[in-house]
Amino acid sequence: MMPEKNGRARGEKKALLDSRENTEVDDDESETEETEEGEEEDVKHEYVVAPEKLEDEEWQYLAFCLACVAVPLYMWSQSKPLSCVEIGPEEARWTHWCHGLTGKLHMTSFCMRSCMKSQAKLFMFTEGLAIALQLVALLMNHPGCAAWMNVIVAGDMQRQVAQAQESVDHQAAKAKEKGGMKVALAKWTVDGHLLTFFAHLRKVAALNFRYNGKIRPMYMLLMSMMLTSLSLVQMCIYFFTNMTTYPVMLYCDTNHTGTEDMEPLALDYTFNWTHFIFAALAALLLCIAMWLQFKGVYTKQVEIQASIPNVKGFKELFFEQKGVYLRQDLRLQRRSAEDAGTSPSSPAKPDFSHAVTKRLTKMVTSDHDDTDAKEKEKEKENKLEMKLEMLGKLQKTLARLHFHKLRFVTFRTEKGKKRLRAAEAWEEKKWDGPVVLHFVSRNQIRLPENRHTTAGMMLSFVAIICLFSSAKLCWHCVEGIHMEQILTKWELQKLVGLVGACGRHIPVGVGSLIGFLLMLAAFMLQGMLFKLADPQFQCGDSVIKAIGKVYPREVKERQLWFGVKSNNRPLDHKAYIEADAAQPKIWCHVWVKKHQEHDREHVQDCDTVNHASGGKGEELELKELEEDRKRWIKSTMPTEVQLRAPPSDAKLQRCIRGLLRDELGMPVLCIVTPREHFKTLEKDKQDFESLKRTQEEGEEPRPLKMQLVPMQFVGGSPCMWVNLGSKIIWEKLIGAFAFAAFLFPAAEVIYEFCLKSRTVKTCADILNVECVFFDNSDAAGHPIDFRIALGFKSALCGCICAMLASLCVRVAAIRDEPRNSEKAKGCLWACSTYIKSMGYYIRMFLNFVCWWPCSCWCPTRESEATEEKNNMNDLEFEDLEEVPPHAGQ
Repeated sequence: MMPEKNGRARGEKKALLDSRENTEVDDDESETEETEEGEEEDVKHEYVVAPEKLEDEEWQYLAFCLACVAVPLYMWSQSKPLSCVEIGPEEARWTHWCHGLTGKLHMTSFCMRSCMKSQAKLFMFTEGLAIALQLVALLMNHPGCAAWMNVIVAGDMQRQVAQAQESVDHQAAKAKEKGGMKVALAKWTVDGHLLTFFAHLRKVAALNFRYNGKIRPMYMLLMSMMLTSLSLVQMCIYFFTNMTTYPVMLYCDTNHTGTEDMEPLALDYTFNWTHFIFAALAALLLCIAMWLQFKGVYTKQVEIQASIPNVKGFKELFFEQKGVYLRQDLRLQRRSAEDAGTSPSSPAKPDFSHAVTKRLTKMVTSDHDDTDAKEKEKEKENKLEMKLEMLGKLQKTLARLHFHKLRFVTFRTEKGKKRLRAAEAWEEKKWDGPVVLHFVSRNQIRLPENRHTTAGMMLSFVAIICLFSSAKLCWHCVEGIHMEQILTKWELQKLVGLVGACGRHIPVGVGSLIGFLLMLAAFMLQGMLFKLADPQFQCGDSVIKAIGKVYPREVKERQLWFGVKSNNRPLDHKAYIEADAAQPKIWCHVWVKKHQEHDREHVQDCDTVNHASGGKGEELELKELEEDRKRWIKSTMPTEVQLRAPPSDAKLQRCIRGLLRDELGMPVLCIVTPREHFKTLEKDKQDFESLKRTQEEGEEPRPLKMQLVPMQFVGGSPCMWVNLGSKIIWEKLIGAFAFAAFLFPAAEVIYEFCLKSRTVKTCADILNVECVFFDNSDAAGHPIDFRIALGFKSALCGCICAMLASLCVRVAAIRDEPRNSEKAKGCLWACSTYIKSMGYYIRMFLNFVCWWPCSCWCPTRESEATEEKNNMNDLEFEDLEEVPPHAGQ
């Protein structure tokens, strides 16, 4: 039997190396010569998963160069204003036509200047920081900087373990001195298995609190893109400020009749197209750079220094059926000494798991039965052993990339290196080495499924930009100047010097700044709510929907939890189904009922209907079921359980009844456990397979118990959970911030609109030019007319976007309610919900302004009745008597 077993093992090794299904292997000399070449180098090769590396890095270098070129181009374009008024001979002679102004005025050319004086500095800061982050991302991609910006967090419990061992040694030494039967116990403690136990404990204490990570360069590119977008916004503001100009009109008296007949002079702005083209080119370069950054893909790469002659066999061995995820049931392990037919001192040979062995035996023939060339067979066996060692290392390396998707495959061709997408690469018959496998993360961030949430976030971002701009820009610019004869020559000259002036009244802009801060807070809260509540970041989406049908109010007002876990293993059963892998086993607490008399915790089952009937088998009513499950508590100790897919919708709605707790999250994890009860001191193993085996070997085998537990029950590694409050509070707070961000700048817009651009009256209101003398009050007759500028329009746009964002937030919250999941697909429902949301905000605003202040000063009859009722229900303590402490003993 032993030679037969060894022969079959050799056949399996040969089948793995050739990967040729249902074909015979030619055992000739030419094949031996091909396998000899470069064999030693391949065996010594160590497979390493490279850190995240940027694909097509030459395009990112191009983006970096474009951004570096765009900065000096834009700064040079700002060296001269884009819009100016040139005073020619005809304009200079205009004062001769005006009565009483001959020789009094000297008109000079002027240009339009922005009120945002720090615009160039802000652009340099944002774009300079964006370029710096882009440079950091490129440096992290360089092979020489692979370990740059690594983060190492380590902690252990070595000191505590050492103190525990010293305490045990001290007690053992005392027992040894006393003699008797305790001497054997002391010897076993000091010299026996307990030392091995402490050795393993120290190893676990050292490994369990260690983190070695690296800041992902993808985050650097994302931040660089955000800062580049802000730089583009600054450039757009610069363009719009100079493009939205109107002629400045000068009025004077030409017929000695005072101000009855005024002949205007139109001073038109001329555009500096040379500087505008350079500024537009800089903006175009930044757009191209940002687009290239958006197209950047980071992958984890595994390089195989060998050719793969049979791509189909490689796919079947290492990947699931679709060729996207790695197989998780492949186990390349060492054969034991007994099975290998060797002595314990000799090294064991590699072998496969039973499932893989059963499949690979079909791929071999009887070409190893030839006993004539033993030396040749032995030499080939050694080469097979070395190649199998390579595959073992490759499998061990690829095990780190479970739940990563294969994105690209790079291999060598006659024309050079060729990179194909995974679906196209699997169609090839052969990959010439070196072969590089490119993997990406499974969870790629995508937009929310609720389109109203997406619209709310986009409108919030636009509102932030508009409100910040309106707080810094000018709201009014000079439209016309009336030359009055009563003014002195000096006053007229200073007045004419304000032809290109712009500004805003001093209080105006504060409301926009407050609205900007409120909108920024609302946008950040929307991002946090998206991370905390969106299904792509959470587990158990189907369970949440089922809970929403049974407890719609509880789901609407559910608590949001933020967890920090040292083990980032995915706990979503859909991930394992998608990867064609078995559901994992995890350490987790379970629902139990505690019996004080027996000092036991009995594990409960959500899959049965007779929880409180004592085994009578009668189906409980739903209220009785919920009352019974209210007595379920979290087990004191965790046990190993297995994830599984939740049951069907009808059954799931019954299974989740009575499991909601205010101090815990939603029960979204579906698990099964073979455990029946917990004791105070458990001596048996707590792993899933041991418990299942013990249960199956019992007198009355019982099925596994199914439970739905919250994420806070998961154990096995250090974790931290923080309750961040109710979801509905977050949604109302975001809506309130957005609506308040609409109200503050809206008040300024209404104020400026009602006064018809007459708020700019003194030099304190002029922001873009130097002002010495300026009186535009009612007493002076308003010698200067102002028009609406870009700041007013930006504030109006910010108000509209903030209001729409608040409506989107409320509609998105209504859309997330389970009872509206089917209704929310139509346009009619969306329109009616937006109208109702508008009415809700108007009603809340009127209550805040009118009803609530009046209710504080003028209490209603209902409030008075409530006060009388509270007085009637006062407790009296005069008739109570204090009981002595020993009275109840």
